[in-house]
Amino acid sequence: MNEIEMTGQLLGECRIGKWAIEIDGGAEPRMYDDEVMKELVGIGKDERLTPEETYRRWYDHIHPRHYGAVNDAVGRMLKGEHAEVQYPFFHPTLGEVHVRCGGRRNPAYTRGARFEGLHQDITSLVHVQLSEDNILSGITKAMYGLNMTIDLDTGKYTLIAGTGLEEEVNVLSKMEDYAEACHVGFGMVEAKVAEEIYAVTNIDNLQAHVASGAFGLVKTFTYRTEFGGELKWNEMNVLVDRNPYGQPVANILIRRLDEKVIREREARISAEKANEAKSAFLSNMSHDIRTPMNAIIGFTDLAKKHLDDRSRVEDSLLKISAASKHLLMLIDDILDMSRIESGKVRLERAPLDLRRNLEDFESIVAANAAAKGVKLISDMSGLKTRWILVDKLRLNQVLFNIVSNAVKFTPDGGSIHLVARDLEPEREGTARVEFHVRDTGCGISKEFLPKIFDAFERERNSTVSGIKGTGLGLSIVKKILDMVGAKIEVRSEVGKGTEFSTVVTFAIPDSEAVARAEAESTNPDADAARVVESLKGAKALVVEDNDLNLVIAEGLLEEVGMKVEVCRDGVEAVERMKRFRKGDFDIVLMDIQMPMMNGLDAARAIRASGVPGTESIPILAMTANAFSEDREKALAAGMNGHIAKPIDPSKLYAAIAAVL
Repeated sequence: MNEIEMTGQLLGECRIGKWAIEIDGGAEPRMYDDEVMKELVGIGKDERLTPEETYRRWYDHIHPRHYGAVNDAVGRMLKGEHAEVQYPFFHPTLGEVHVRCGGRRNPAYTRGARFEGLHQDITSLVHVQLSEDNILSGITKAMYGLNMTIDLDTGKYTLIAGTGLEEEVNVLSKMEDYAEACHVGFGMVEAKVAEEIYAVTNIDNLQAHVASGAFGLVKTFTYRTEFGGELKWNEMNVLVDRNPYGQPVANILIRRLDEKVIREREARISAEKANEAKSAFLSNMSHDIRTPMNAIIGFTDLAKKHLDDRSRVEDSLLKISAASKHLLMLIDDILDMSRIESGKVRLERAPLDLRRNLEDFESIVAANAAAKGVKLISDMSGLKTRWILVDKLRLNQVLFNIVSNAVKFTPDGGSIHLVARDLEPEREGTARVEFHVRDTGCGISKEFLPKIFDAFERERNSTVSGIKGTGLGLSIVKKILDMVGAKIEVRSEVGKGTEFSTVVTFAIPDSEAVARAEAESTNPDADAARVVESLKGAKALVVEDNDLNLVIAEGLLEEVGMKVEVCRDGVEAVERMKRFRKGDFDIVLMDIQMPMMNGLDAARAIRASGVPGTESIPILAMTANAFSEDREKALAAGMNGHIAKPIDPSKLYAAIAAVL
């Protein structure tokens, strides 16, 4: 037996037949086959078929669903490629068999096209694979409430129903094809998630995964569906693969999730995201805090080395002051955010001349903008409202954070437009004011825009952008506006700029409240001079345990002609006040956090001592416990007021004068 005969025998034993197909112009296709091929196609030994009849016998018994795949293989062979296809074939005596057919065009044939190849019976292999698929289907059915298998060539699908998703199965089993199933099925899914899921599970995207060879898991979704007003959590796994015939299919596996599992998962994910954000925040803050600290330490050293150079010392002191204020701003932002999130911030309502406040605000930020070469343009022509009830500190904080952000991210030569205008009030006794800020800065990317108000988030850190900040300013803005029921909108385009707008409803104060506020706000410079003059000769007991703070307090008080006596903790202060005689002191300035006895307990003890005059002597808290609740605690302990550290001299003098 020669080599060719041996090869033919081996092919026959493996049930592999040889074939050739000729296609000449408009003539009917012809198929030529060997004995094994005749057997595989179902041509009996006694049958005498023409090549044309042989072709029809083969082609007519292919499963109609697979004509497309066979024709695609023919198209590839016409291009000179080797092509292979698997399909079920209806054998006249054996029934459905599964075949693998592959071949290539013969370039020597010139009258038309001639394809030559092999035809193999793979029925036993397919049955093994189908058996494995059935086992897998049983496992899938036990694990998932719904398994949808989509034929990516036809758009048709089959469902395998498990348990737990009876409502979905009942609805989807009535659909004609996958496109209709998507239309109906996504109507049951939360709108915000439906678009994201459809972007992954549409036929075009799934076919693209197959074309790129990216088989396996595409994506996992966790979402909620609604039936009868009840929301239920589900998990969807999307996979792409080929079936035993080599056709592209997708599997969508859905299972119901336990509510407790979802809550635990969400809590874990939320905690992970929070930790990531805080780690990034701490990394940024480490740089941002060290920057002003470096300036403070560096310029202090320079000043000490050049004490005989007055101008250089003055320059160093100015830079130290600027760095200190920046450091204080960073600390205030962090503490503000913490207190807002914990619900400890309460908004105060006091009469405010809105137009005058905006004019004062404009003068401050315009100077900051001008220093950077940025022009601030304000328009209050549409603002008729004057007096409102508002927390001035928080209103200015909102405006300052938005406008200062615009200044930071607008380059030299750019501009910022600040507009305030009245809108129609929704109810009597109120005013609706729109604040609009537009800049010509660098803009915000589409990717970062959804996170613009998130705490601890910054699009670029200070090392990269050279722009200082905590990334908390806009988050604080959003939180404050949420507290008053106002929304904030932002539009931005990279390279063109950003717009912020918000509409706030304010109550309008009565005429008596306005009159009192106007009286208090007249000629502040003259008032400040009178305050300082009134303090000359006054005597103060300063209770402070920190040496540096004590030096500052003594210096500020003696600067305006006050006389100072010192106690180093609460116990010492109480003992000293037990010996109090009228004329010893006019006021007590009390730190809060001290060893031995804190300032609150010391104030209570002084008030309860029974020594004449101690029940009425003014006591002011002078402390780094700077929040509104700290002020309330001080008042509850019998104090008359509260001064926050770092000490602002003008506020210190005004507070003392107010109680003397």
